[in-house]
Amino acid sequence: LAQGGFDMHAGDTLFERFPELNHALEKFVEEMKRQEIWDDVIIMMGSDFGRSIAVNSGGGTDHAWGGNYFMLGGGLKGG
Repeated sequence: LAQGGFDMHAGDTLFERFPELNHALEKFVEEMKRQEIWDDVIIMMGSDFGRSIAVNSGGGTDHAWGGNYFMLGGGLKGG
């Protein structure tokens, strides 16, 4: 999956981008489980900057103070 255009300063439609990403991750996890290697796989996503919570005058959001990260995998022990 290749997605670009997450720098949404105007017309914030970030929530519209997540279903495609979610679907791709679901299919990837299904395939890793089918191959019985899911416990050996880790997926990590990181962002170099966060987004503001408040909407700007263009209907989007601006760069903010924190990054966004997630990690998932069959062998991870969440907590």
